[in-house]
Amino acid sequence: LAAVSGMTNITYNSNLETIDLSGLSEFEETVSVYYNEALISLDCSNVTSIHDTSNYSHIGYSDYIETIDFSNLRTIDNAGVYFADARSMEQLDMSALETISNAWVYISDNTNLTGLSFPSLVSVDGTLYLNNAAATYYDLPSLGTVRNGGLHFYSTETLSSFDLQSLTTIENAYLDIYGTLLSEITLPALEYIMSDARININSNNYATSISMPALTTVKGNSSVSYSYNDSLKEIYMS
Repeated sequence: LAAVSGMTNITYNSNLETIDLSGLSEFEETVSVYYNEALISLDCSNVTSIHDTSNYSHIGYSDYIETIDFSNLRTIDNAGVYFADARSMEQLDMSALETISNAWVYISDNTNLTGLSFPSLVSVDGTLYLNNAAATYYDLPSLGTVRNGGLHFYSTETLSSFDLQSLTTIENAYLDIYGTLLSEITLPALEYIMSDARININSNNYATSISMPALTTVKGNSSVSYSYNDSLKEIYMS
């Protein structure tokens, strides 16, 4: 398997239907695949790392793309990546992703994406932004820390389930949960909100309860905000 250390741009090929990059193991620079309007599938199934990119990578931007396969991607490091506007894609396999480090990852505007699961992701040092109109779940069961950026569940009006059961620390970062269908919002392991961290739980009009039973520390110019949650009846913080 080969590593690519220069920019990879596959763009504006109007009849291109299939891209097979399964012989590649890592991208050590920007990779962009967009505005290939006939594209149905992109196979990057053996890529384990995207790192040290000089610009944002853009992947998607097609009405017909159904499959984007990064099923062995383990690290995104010192990079910015958009997985966006893949408007026929229902699933995106992120099951191997373990770390986001000094990186910005946006998965947004994929209008038929039904949800996302990150079972192996343990830390976000940077930003993970999720905004997909049809998503009903976002599961990050192993995520322990968010630092130096943020985790954003934004304007996902179909979102009825999410899992942050292992999240203990938010440091110099945002956690935004905005405009969802969640009936209960629970951060069961969250202990530390510190170093200019912000939690914003706003405009979740079906949420009746919000709980952070393990919370012990809010410090360093940090804040927690609950606003415009019209059905909210209970807030519990230890």
